[in-house]
Amino acid sequence: NLAGDKVKLSGYKGKVVLLDFWATKCGGCVEEIPMFIQVVDAYRAKGLRAIGVSEDIIYENLPGGSAQAWGQVKPFARDHKIRYRVVVDDAEVHRTYNITALPLTYLV
Repeated sequence: NLAGDKVKLSGYKGKVVLLDFWATKCGGCVEEIPMFIQVVDAYRAKGLRAIGVSEDIIYENLPGGSAQAWGQVKPFARDHKIRYRVVVDDAEVHRTYNITALPLTYLV
């Protein structure tokens, strides 16, 4: 996350989690985010949580890593009024979920 802490899906045990892999310059990703905001707002009281996982480092091959990615992701999340948790992917998450195209969304 922005503080540099790892966010683990296991920390959401007992919750339904919308896990959205996206990038700031991915057209389809940007298009679906407002719908995810509406869904999360509508079902938050029933336990739905969301994690937006930015793939900007890999999607744009950013040489500056997470610091450079956060430079893009933080203003993007603010401008698009994303009210759920946003994290920046590391290579481990990318491999674990075998991400080959964006956008990619799981409901866990």
